Amino acid sequence: MRRRLLLASPAILLGGVSARAQTAWTDRPIRVIVPFAGGGPSDAVARISAEAASQVLGQRITIENRPGAGAVVGTEAVYRAPADGSTFLMTTVAHAVSPSVIARLPYDPDKDFRGVALTGTVPLVICVAPSSPATDFPALLAMLRAQPGVFDYGTAGLGSAQHLGGALLVSMAGLTVTHVAYRGNPSATTDLMAGRLAFVAESAASMVPLVRSGALRALAVTGATRLPQLPEVPTASESGLPGYEAYTWNAFLARVGTPEAAILGLNAAINAGLKNPATAARLRDIGVEVTDSTTPASTDAFLTQQAAKWRPMLAAAGVKPE
Repeated sequence: MRRRLLLASPAILLGGVSARAQTAWTDRPIRVIVPFAGGGPSDAVARISAEAASQVLGQRITIENRPGAGAVVGTEAVYRAPADGSTFLMTTVAHAVSPSVIARLPYDPDKDFRGVALTGTVPLVICVAPSSPATDFPALLAMLRAQPGVFDYGTAGLGSAQHLGGALLVSMAGLTVTHVAYRGNPSATTDLMAGRLAFVAESAASMVPLVRSGALRALAVTGATRLPQLPEVPTASESGLPGYEAYTWNAFLARVGTPEAAILGLNAAINAGLKNPATAARLRDIGVEVTDSTTPASTDAFLTQQAAKWRPMLAAAGVKPE
């Protein structure tokens, strides 16, 4: 009976959130390690997604935060854990670019992990301080071009989505602006509000509340379309930088060697949970563009595409593994 249930679970789960499997692929507690601090955007996405998947499975999925070393600490914890289907990773674009910014990784992000499911993408919002003379995106570009080498932009660290989005902006716009890597987004945002940075490109989840409160001024969003939360803010592509697009994303991964039943089971549970309108609405509220149903294979292909896009750009920008 148990074998039939394991094989049937993915099909049952894909039928909808109400079609629960009565058991999961393991009797051990299921945990998802997030290699970032609690309370941040990635942590929020992980918790919302895991809660929905837990309801589908009828088995609790716990979130464990293991921040440090540019996501290496938490990722290594998954790599070192038994590949028995009880431990998974929920990560971001930092995973795809880690070989470009971190020397001597204790694992191979390409060979030691498999995709499980993609939760969604999160565009960035390019913001300035309310006191900035740049009142729109073209004015920001003009200001930066007029004084090459004078201004700085801040990010949450080397290889972060914010760094990638900023570096692509600098490259495509032909700017000379200094990158300042902080230990997380709050410090960069604080310096931005104090006028010590020209701009910050940060996830919508972090920036939308600050923009709505008047603490920051939003000039552009980095996705292909405008944000429903900030419909008045144009995309960078439509506002002076055609073709520019940058975003972070959240994906569940498993260590290579994890049983196929576990990978397919969690994939189906996540997909079914994301179909829940309440879950999708909670994710959209924090700036996530929820993806349609993904497979482990399509998640792997997405990771490969992201590495191919960002690693050469970092190399061209002179970034070397440290």
